[in-house]
Amino acid sequence: MLDKAKHIKISKSVHTKDDLDFDFLRSTGIDYIESMGGGLWTDMNVHDPGITFLETLCYAITDLANRINLPIESLIASESDLNLKNQFYQAHQILPSAPTTAADYRKLFSDIPGVRNSWMVPYEHALHLDYARSVIAYSPSKFIDPSTPQQRTMMLRGLNRVIVDYDLTALKPNGELVTIAWINAEIRRMYYANRNLCEDLVDIIPVKEHPIGVCLTIELDPNVDEDYVHAQVLLAIEKYFSPEIEHHSLKEMLERGYRTDEIYEGPFLKNGFIDDAELKAADLRREVRLSDLVNVIMDIKGIKLIQEITIKDCKQNKDGTGWVICIDPYTKPVLCPTEKPKGKEDKKCCTLSSFSYYKNVLPVTVNKKKVQQFKDDFADARRARIALAALDRTLSVRRGTIVDAQDTTTVQNTLPETYGVSPFGLPPNAGLKRRSQALQLKGYLTFFDQILVSYFAHLSKVKDLLSINTGVVPTYFTQAIKDIKDFDKIVRDYPTTDDELLSEKLLGSLDNNIERRNEILDHLLARFAETFSEYTFLMHELYGKASDEMVLFSKEQFLKEYVDFSSTRGTAYNVYGEVWNTANVAGAQKRIARLSGMSNYHRRNLSNPLVSVYKTTTGEYRWWIKSPPNTKILSSSGGFATSSIATKEMYRCVFELVNTRIDRVEAAFENGVVHGSQIDNIVIYRRTDGKYKFNVIDPEVPQGQGFDIIGLHSHYYADLSVLKTKIIETINYLKSGFNEEGMFLIEHVFLLPTLTNLEAELDEFLPVCVEDGQDCCSMDPYSFRVSVVLPGYTQRYSDPDFRNYLELLIQRELPAHVVPRICWIGHRVGQEGEGELNELVTLERAYQTFLRSVKKNKVDNIEIPKQVMMDFKDILFDLHSLHPSGRLHDCESEDDLEGKIILGRTNLGTL
Repeated sequence: MLDKAKHIKISKSVHTKDDLDFDFLRSTGIDYIESMGGGLWTDMNVHDPGITFLETLCYAITDLANRINLPIESLIASESDLNLKNQFYQAHQILPSAPTTAADYRKLFSDIPGVRNSWMVPYEHALHLDYARSVIAYSPSKFIDPSTPQQRTMMLRGLNRVIVDYDLTALKPNGELVTIAWINAEIRRMYYANRNLCEDLVDIIPVKEHPIGVCLTIELDPNVDEDYVHAQVLLAIEKYFSPEIEHHSLKEMLERGYRTDEIYEGPFLKNGFIDDAELKAADLRREVRLSDLVNVIMDIKGIKLIQEITIKDCKQNKDGTGWVICIDPYTKPVLCPTEKPKGKEDKKCCTLSSFSYYKNVLPVTVNKKKVQQFKDDFADARRARIALAALDRTLSVRRGTIVDAQDTTTVQNTLPETYGVSPFGLPPNAGLKRRSQALQLKGYLTFFDQILVSYFAHLSKVKDLLSINTGVVPTYFTQAIKDIKDFDKIVRDYPTTDDELLSEKLLGSLDNNIERRNEILDHLLARFAETFSEYTFLMHELYGKASDEMVLFSKEQFLKEYVDFSSTRGTAYNVYGEVWNTANVAGAQKRIARLSGMSNYHRRNLSNPLVSVYKTTTGEYRWWIKSPPNTKILSSSGGFATSSIATKEMYRCVFELVNTRIDRVEAAFENGVVHGSQIDNIVIYRRTDGKYKFNVIDPEVPQGQGFDIIGLHSHYYADLSVLKTKIIETINYLKSGFNEEGMFLIEHVFLLPTLTNLEAELDEFLPVCVEDGQDCCSMDPYSFRVSVVLPGYTQRYSDPDFRNYLELLIQRELPAHVVPRICWIGHRVGQEGEGELNELVTLERAYQTFLRSVKKNKVDNIEIPKQVMMDFKDILFDLHSLHPSGRLHDCESEDDLEGKIILGRTNLGTL
């Protein structure tokens, strides 16, 4: 027997597809009927009306199941968009990433016209450390005693050099021939737009050449074109000496057996895709083998026999008797010419290459002009292949077919007409009792109808539920039942033309839309293996129930920008771009901001937020909050003895206001508000002239004992509808727009003194950490080091738990080899005493000047002024971390731990 007291759930397992099986549903339904009502209901034959109802409902369920099994592209298609791009990122958006390895940069630079091949290699430069004085220099001669054993040498890391194999026959986008200067400028521009964090490009140099002489005697097939064959021989030798990087279309890569994620790995190029195996094979050759040359030449169609072949090392002035010629690192073998330039000696090659061709026993002479024409044709064909590969770079997305998933009708119209519930109704001679019975049956079946149409309505809203741009919206849906005759006689207060209103009436009390939207966004985040669980917990501790909506906003912002900062998570800011009031910041900084709920990650002045805690002429402290651009919205209701108390009261006001529910505000104004009306944590105030405003109150004060006003709104309104709008706008602003937070991520690599100045003084270098003759973690203060500077006075950043979370987040999100130095500094402007210097203001001024100097240095090759470098260095390394105020706690009592510092359990920050 079925236990009717036991809670029954519908299984989430759909792999059996039993919902599509009418016979299974019917037999299962009959089993339930027998187990639950077998003692009263014994006729289970097809003629029984109950079985007829069961069969009708089973058919409706299979209809729903068939729609659920429609292709996803059809379920989320709409008239405005038949593609999946609004719900799912496409492969070329989500799979590529900014270059991280040397091979990635080779691919990136291959997109530049005139770059035949390139290699990025470490730029080696030494730093010398004096243990005795804890100083570093480029030259040990700067130390007092250069011969002391308390010294060591360390190589700087993160500096790069690009070696380029130029192709000066290529054309710029405007059709002009490229130049070395133009190519180098493009390489620098592209490098800095894709630069890894804590790395820098020192110089660009042409690849060195190692001339090789080749002497060939070849017998050709009688019917081949000797000019064409000679052009192919020259091309084959050139490719063997220095292989070209080939570009392929998406179709070619798929035909080679590569998976989609393998094809789109690395940077997304303009000129198609590069096979990693071919890229590796196109590396600089370390030796030239005679046997390899024989193989590549014999592969050319039309060559019958190589009668004689020798190779000569022109650089070493050796005759062609060897089988292998070794090549120095980062050097390219090149073919010596077949004749010396007229009027001057060829300094690169001591000898010449020679090519002799025979057909049978007769020598043939090649036509140099025709050979050159064939070589030009080969180059044109290669450019055409690259252009073709550039046209086919994205996977086609399946287009859906528009289906109206919610279109359905009542199950009652499929029942036999004798039941009296069809559109035809009962015959005119039916009595009152028969008509009443028909209406009762309609009312009974309407319950099942409403459940079914709700399922169909939810199916039609899949595309909205999976969207990341919806905000706080309903997550339960229903629709009006259609086509029931005399429907108005069995229902009341049932809007048949407004599905949104009907959903609110029937399901509104069940729909905790903020909680459910957070769960849906958690599902979307899980697609990318991202989570907000720890952040959610901390926000709840700081903001209470209001944190649910604030976390929802953070998740949506994170998903909207995911393509950008997931692919650039390891990149640094672009020194060629804007330096202030800009989103041109490191990819890790964007991720850290979004994962921590920081609404604005722009590099900007953090010391001038729309918040002030100030000292009045009477010596007390007050506060105010503004909204952009400069509108005061809240202020303190009285004065406070210290700035810390005033700050705490300001944040208490913010907490109470964000925990005022907007739906209750709207309901209160619909019912009518008067002077003294309390809505959650606010109270309406009416002035004698009839104008209204609102104040924030302490909800802990019992009603009837007056109001403890903790915050004042700054404006009065004659129209209550305007007041309601301003209340809602203020609450929303404090939830999602109010933010004093920001961060500076400063790379130490740009603080290096000029590399060419080996005589740089000791005070030009950063401080170095040495303890008892042993190095510590920051011994090399430049290589892969950053300083992360944050305002330590904001509501969240002054909370020890949130600081601990953010410090761990910074360490986790920065590349593993990058070591951060984290500083929590500063006070609000005007909050300190007269004459005191605000460290944050000082840092911002020096940092902005320094960044502009770095840009001029990289773009215009203007040296960074020594004083600018020195001033910024001194300010950055003289910062004092701002710790939360509190008192030591003995841990004997666990009551009221707020504001107490427990040794070993309280994180005060990291320097």
